[in-house]
Amino acid sequence: MKTKFSRFFALMMVVVVALCLGGCANEKKVEATPTPVPVAETVEETVAETVETVDEAVTETVEAVEETVTETVEAVEETVTETVEAVEETVAETVTETVEAVEETVAETVEAVEETVTETVEAVEETVAETVEAVAETVTETVETVEETVTETVETVEETVTETVEAVEETVTETVEAVEETVAEAVAVKTYAEYVAAALDTPVEVETYVQAKQSWWDNKGTFYTQNEEGAYFIYEMAISEEDYNKLVPGTKLLVKGFKAEWAGEVEIVDATFEILEGEYIAQPKVVTSLLGSDELINYQNQLVSFNSVKVEKVEYKNGEPGDDIYVTISYDGNNYDFCVERYLTGPETEVYAAFATLKAGDVVDVEGFVYWYNGVNTHITKVTVVSCVEPAAEEVVEEVAEAVEEKAEEAVAAVEETVAAVEEKAEETVAAVEEAVEAVVEEVAAPAAVTNYADYVAAALDTPVEVETYVQAKQSW
Repeated sequence: MKTKFSRFFALMMVVVVALCLGGCANEKKVEATPTPVPVAETVEETVAETVETVDEAVTETVEAVEETVTETVEAVEETVTETVEAVEETVAETVTETVEAVEETVAETVEAVEETVTETVEAVEETVAETVEAVAETVTETVETVEETVTETVETVEETVTETVEAVEETVTETVEAVEETVAEAVAVKTYAEYVAAALDTPVEVETYVQAKQSWWDNKGTFYTQNEEGAYFIYEMAISEEDYNKLVPGTKLLVKGFKAEWAGEVEIVDATFEILEGEYIAQPKVVTSLLGSDELINYQNQLVSFNSVKVEKVEYKNGEPGDDIYVTISYDGNNYDFCVERYLTGPETEVYAAFATLKAGDVVDVEGFVYWYNGVNTHITKVTVVSCVEPAAEEVVEEVAEAVEEKAEEAVAAVEETVAAVEEKAEETVAAVEEAVEAVVEEVAAPAAVTNYADYVAAALDTPVEVETYVQAKQSW
């Protein structure tokens, strides 16, 4: 396209130049020609001729350009076709050659690789075989060494274990003998003096006799026990209910446990027992004069008697019967706290009931076990009234009034019972009379047998009669 426009531009330049030259020639001719020519006509003719010339030139140029373009396009197409065919032929040849070269190279490479792999595999197999033989040889040697070492070690261990076991057995035997000896020394049956001297929390073993049972629950029982030398309080000893019921006062026991103390009360805890042959019932020792002295504790847990002591106060724990009774006893101007322990002597016992009638000022003899709770706190098992305090006149009047009132209430109750009985008897009598009257009435009302006129005439007045007769007339209704 650029070539066509170049040719067209060149042609136009030729036309313009020609027109200019023609104009100049005409001007010269005009100057030489003497005959005047109209300028407008000359210009029009010149323009017309020029336009025709230009049109012809343009037409020829366009035709030439088209022809040139056609030829150029055909030439280009022919050249492109030839070039494409040449390129395709060249590419095909190149590809073919390249493929053949690549295939040849690959084939050669594969052969080389296969040869190398074969050689490598053979070398590896040879190396592996040599390594396996070396390892097998090493393992064999190691196993033999280990077996030899293990055998030696086992023999050494067995020897050491045997020696250790023998040493341990010897040590255990000696220890067991020492422990048994120590236990035997510590737990041997003790006298009461040895028991008293024994330290707290040490094992003890005593022979003693049941004197009273305080309580049982959850397979544990608490006992007051004593022998000819002294007494032992056994707290919550392991025992079944069946065995607890077997242990009556006087039963001999072998008790093993630990000495303990709580609030001054010395006792045996964590105890077990065996029943032995024998029987012993302790008699109360009179220790009245020891009240307030340091000697009284030597009778701890023993059955004792305090004679002619005065009752100062009696009160129920929690303020009502059924629980413990706290008793304040005085002797020689000093007061002492005693207790009627409901687990030992409950509301169903005589001693519990007896204290319900005692008053402050009564003089009594009391028996019980010298229990300790931050001081003497005897658990009373028996009380005997020595003398009662004389009541004041007002109290006597009040008591008499109460007695009279009580008697009056009893008399009224008796009268009421008698009246009730009489009323009941009267009701029964009336009922019987009514029955008899009814019987008589029934009997009197019963119709008599049919009689003749002679019997009717002979019958007494007001007696029932029965006749057969005929109505002759009616008087009234």
